[in-house]
Amino acid sequence: MQRRETPIQKHARIARQFLDAADVYFDNGEIVQVSEKLWGAASHATKALCIYRGWKHSRYAHIREAVRRMATEAGDESIMDGYMIAHAHHQNFYTDGMEPEEADPARPRIRLLVSKLLAAAGQEPPPAG
Repeated sequence: MQRRETPIQKHARIARQFLDAADVYFDNGEIVQVSEKLWGAASHATKALCIYRGWKHSRYAHIREAVRRMATEAGDESIMDGYMIAHAHHQNFYTDGMEPEEADPARPRIRLLVSKLLAAAGQEPPPAG
């Protein structure tokens, strides 16, 4: 019998899928879709963390606060930095003003953010470094 995935596992899976999709969209020059997927990956990873920690996560403000809280707890400014980059992509989804040169360096930084959030949610080992 196959086990159902937990809500945490579901959000972690979606975050990983979105990161992979962002790379495909980038290769195809679809920057608005890159932005949507990068923001979505960060949001789903944060939701996984919130569920794991028992934190609220149903509103945008909850997501922002959870990232801020995690960055403070971990003493890791890169968490908040990664979130701010993801947020810029969230805005770009609506404005379509970002060039590929701006989106390219964001992808590994958001991938690192997602990795750190998922590690804190017990969904993967902490990233090296």
